[in-house]
Amino acid sequence: MRLHTAAAVGTFRQCQKDVMLGGWHIPKGSTVWIPLHSVHNSIHNFTAPEVFDPERWLREGAIGSKPTPAASNTVHLHATATAAGPPVAENTTASIPTKPFATPRGHASVPPNKAMLPFSDGSRSCIGMNLAYVDARTILLSILSKFWLELDPSVGSHAEVEAAQVMALVLNSGVPIKLRLKSHVPY
Repeated sequence: MRLHTAAAVGTFRQCQKDVMLGGWHIPKGSTVWIPLHSVHNSIHNFTAPEVFDPERWLREGAIGSKPTPAASNTVHLHATATAAGPPVAENTTASIPTKPFATPRGHASVPPNKAMLPFSDGSRSCIGMNLAYVDARTILLSILSKFWLELDPSVGSHAEVEAAQVMALVLNSGVPIKLRLKSHVPY
């Protein structure tokens, strides 16, 4: 869902009041676009964002890499005109105060807990989020129910692995597991 966002164009919100966002005045009634695909695939939010790496979620920090700290106290924005209105911030020399998650080149990054938003966020997040989570669990259980999970002999005995886990939810080094198709399941 990060590499191929279901709603690649992102989400739109209408400002309910005048807001200062990244140093820019956004008037009440303006439409703000949050491009989720760009957020999910930004080098400022994830290390090697183009790589499918499920283990990234098990590493320290869990949500991608930490944003790059700003190199200066200003960010230079670039924007273009849209059919819906006048150009916004065409002046690339305009300096505005940085936010803590600005990058040296002036590209916006987001706080680590907002780098992965497959269902958007807040009270108007995707209505199908809980259904998608249930579906994912159901599919995973359906697939795994057709296999026996066995520890690879290189790990040691079941008792040795249990002793190594102690109180951990995830083993530090990972555990090689073999999947063996259950005999009653047709190929």
